[in-house]
Amino acid sequence: MKRVITIIAVVFLIAAIPLTVWFVQQQQNIRSQAAPATTLYFNASTLSKQQGNTFSLDVTVDTGSNSILVADLIINTDPAKIKITGITQGTFLTTVVVAGAHTDSKATMVLAAPTGSPANGTGVLATVTFQVVAASGTSEITLTGSKATAHDETKNVIIGTTPATVTIGSSGTTPTATPTPTATPALTPTATPTGGSTLTPTATPASTSNPTSTPIPTPTPIPTQAAGGGGTSINLSVTNPANEEIVTTSMPTLTGTAPAGSTVTITIYSDPITVTATAGTNGTWSYTLAQALPEGQHRVVIAAAGGDGTTQTQSSIFYVQTESMPVTGSSVMTLVFPVAIAGLFILLGFAL
Repeated sequence: MKRVITIIAVVFLIAAIPLTVWFVQQQQNIRSQAAPATTLYFNASTLSKQQGNTFSLDVTVDTGSNSILVADLIINTDPAKIKITGITQGTFLTTVVVAGAHTDSKATMVLAAPTGSPANGTGVLATVTFQVVAASGTSEITLTGSKATAHDETKNVIIGTTPATVTIGSSGTTPTATPTPTATPALTPTATPTGGSTLTPTATPASTSNPTSTPIPTPTPIPTQAAGGGGTSINLSVTNPANEEIVTTSMPTLTGTAPAGSTVTITIYSDPITVTATAGTNGTWSYTLAQALPEGQHRVVIAAAGGDGTTQTQSSIFYVQTESMPVTGSSVMTLVFPVAIAGLFILLGFAL
């Protein structure tokens, strides 16, 4: 009987080894999927427009091998040539973390995937509308500064963005000159001396005008709103819990930094919880959760307005572990593998 029990135990421990290998492979796959591979671009890369035209562009994402949770969009343009008039949500990420906002030169929006369902593939994140201001020239619309984060990472996984180039030209219509008609000469009778002579009319030419052209009107530039702040980065961060920290309470207190007096929007995943906090005069904010978070990984995304009125974001990952069992895959592997090997040698020793 002892030998049978020993053999069963050995078989069980041997089975733990491929299980450990499987865990390792899963973690490697996750790290591979988190390697930056996402690109952003517009649905049109070149356009031809005229002064006064309005048009729209879709901001499109291709996640490559990534599965993304949050996208922080920034669209930039030269307001002296093309100004931004609006931004609306697309269909690829369905949760609006920070509503769209825009000035003449910049539009921003923060979007997220639904609970527990990071998005992958290709789709439209947002649609941006524009108006052509200049009479001629070339202008570039860019996505510089945009970020996207994978569901288990805080780093930006965007490897490149493609701008749209707009060529601005005149309509090509020139007003046609309208000639001024020449007056017909009038007959003015001239008196002749008495003696039977007749009156002979003499033509007196009237003044004649040469045809003149109507001047081509000069376009008047449409006034533009000056952009403020220039998109300067602000002191925005999550200081507690620190990134990748394990907390032992299901209702942790979140703290961080933001511009003094600003409103900080805090969104916590997996099950989205959105709350707000106000930064004090010393530039710090704090919020204690009023509902318990489940065990495991969570991401917190914070957003606040920058100096130019547009929204900036930061994100961080933390783990809730109120029980003694480790919550991360790497911790499980760390325990399973040495225990399995040690137990195997011990039982083999008894069997021999």
